[in-house]
Amino acid sequence: MSDYEFPAGAAAVLIGAIIAFGPEVIGLSRSSGSILSGLVLIGIGVFLIVKSAK
Repeated sequence: MSDYEFPAGAAAVLIGAIIAFGPEVIGLSRSSGSILSGLVLIGIGVFLIVKSAK
């Protein structure tokens, strides 16, 4: 287990959530590309968090 997996996973989840859902929350237009890329970052972050928990 590497020491960077949990912090990197948490950061990826937060950044992914901001990219995926941030523009809609503050009233900007959203695109499916930003939602998809945000969800991919969330998935990578969750994978790193789960991997570091083992």
